[in-house]
Amino acid sequence: GKHILPHFDGFTPPSLTPWVRSLINDINALEQIRLFINDSDLLSDTRAIEILNALLQYSGHQVRFYISTTKTPQFSYAHLLLENQVKKITTSELRFVHDEIVAIFRLKSGLTLNENSVAQLAGLTEGWPTALYFAANSLRSELDLQHFLRELADGPQAFDRYFFEKIFERLSHATQCLLMRLSLLDCFTVDLCRALSDNAEAANTVIDFIRQQAFISPMDASGQWIRFQYLFSAFLRKQMALELTAEEQSQARLLAGRCLKGGGRIEDAIEFALKAGAHAQAA
Repeated sequence: GKHILPHFDGFTPPSLTPWVRSLINDINALEQIRLFINDSDLLSDTRAIEILNALLQYSGHQVRFYISTTKTPQFSYAHLLLENQVKKITTSELRFVHDEIVAIFRLKSGLTLNENSVAQLAGLTEGWPTALYFAANSLRSELDLQHFLRELADGPQAFDRYFFEKIFERLSHATQCLLMRLSLLDCFTVDLCRALSDNAEAANTVIDFIRQQAFISPMDASGQWIRFQYLFSAFLRKQMALELTAEEQSQARLLAGRCLKGGGRIEDAIEFALKAGAHAQAA
């Protein structure tokens, strides 16, 4: 709120305490609000964790938090457990089981799976919904499915790596380059996707990925800002290091910086220019 402005005199580093209290008061004044915090295990700054602790401790009952993490949370929520205010959903509860695997293949590829195929898919994917979704989208015939299962059973490959490679190698070179450029960004929009592309067909292919929510996670409620699923992003960045020269990588960062500047994200644009070694542009 405006009443905390006197705490910011422009000369001394401001305390976060009045700002956090004001934020919590403003949130509690709302009739109902849902806050989504993805990948909370990536929080490492102690101040950020303190802010999250304060939000969890002092927000009213009309505030609902949806928090995802792959590790034991660093924030404190013991008081919420005591009040029976926490619903934990683990990865085992999110895994697809027999009937769900059968249903998604019937819906997406029209295939009717036999019991052996269902068991193999469940074992290879560990019920990972995203993996099964894209397998169902890509494996259009029984022959495709059996070939896929045989290849994967031949060696101890990570399913996600195998699947990303198979999808990636089917794409045009222009589409591959666009995906690698986008992987440089922590998040992006459809407009940024078009701006980073020098090929309209490649841009349309990636936009179709986005519309199908293929390896994509929304960053806000509107769905305008999105990011690649973590494993897919890591795969694309590794591909970039293997397939693009240092000069091509610098050019990709410069282009990303120019696009971000055009979208008003000046600080991010400067960071990309510096990473590309373009100090004059960063200035």
